[in-house]
Amino acid sequence: MSPFTNGAGLGIEVDMQGLSASVAMLREIAERGLDMRPALEEVKEVLVEGNKRQFSSHGSYLGEPWPPLSPETQARKAREGVPSLMDILVSGGDLQASIAGGKGRVARVTRSSVRVGTKLFKGRFAQSGASGGRRGAEPKRSIIGIGEAEHTASERILVSYLTGRGR
Repeated sequence: MSPFTNGAGLGIEVDMQGLSASVAMLREIAERGLDMRPALEEVKEVLVEGNKRQFSSHGSYLGEPWPPLSPETQARKAREGVPSLMDILVSGGDLQASIAGGKGRVARVTRSSVRVGTKLFKGRFAQSGASGGRRGAEPKRSIIGIGEAEHTASERILVSYLTGRGR
């Protein structure tokens, strides 16, 4: 211990014994932080599962249930013989399949980031809504997002990886 005292007699003591261990730990964290892919692969799976819950709950999972189908859409689905007549955002099932990891999915991991979702064009309209157009306005229906559970799980995975605690 090395005491420091100012002229008034007040002092601060600093324990230098743990300094080298702390420096070593910080170096290890920095080294692991250069390539986060192992942890981000796990985070990717957590996010995909959350998006599947969001889609299957028709938006309720993230707190904003999707607006119901318009009578026009219900009539069109009936005319086209769509088996999922009342399912929102489901005609052929391709958007739902892409969210769950099928064709058209986005699931990328780099050394420092993770990205999940869909690259299907109709997903963009669902997520943000669309006005006008040939079929009229489409209400916003959030199909992807990060819920509290996914945020917490992702944080736990990243901290565990960086600190070397493993999973």
